[in-house]
Amino acid sequence: MITVAVTLALSISAYTPGANAISGGSIMANGRAPHIGAFACPRRIPLGWKVTVTGDAARRLEALNLPTTGICADRMHKRYQRHLDVAIPRHFANMTDAERLRLAYRWGRILGIVVFTP
Repeated sequence: MITVAVTLALSISAYTPGANAISGGSIMANGRAPHIGAFACPRRIPLGWKVTVTGDAARRLEALNLPTTGICADRMHKRYQRHLDVAIPRHFANMTDAERLRLAYRWGRILGIVVFTP
């Protein structure tokens, strides 16, 4: 069996579903509520594919207790097709919405290598 992998250099940021009016809703593109390990992916990557962030970006995510692996569960707006968003869902580490927003801002946006597999 041949396994297909897609490796992309993407701008990686974090989003906080439900924390404010601009940060996403309570249901992702796959129909589920946001959860740890959910990523909003470029539209060319099928929902359900595995996401693995590698290298320096992975080390930075780990330092903030954010996941480096998960699934493509949500979509980026079509103008952000070189971008990956890491979900920081409600009740992550018992944080308030304001704390989740601060964590997302602290993460910022960095360039990283992301591997997608079915």
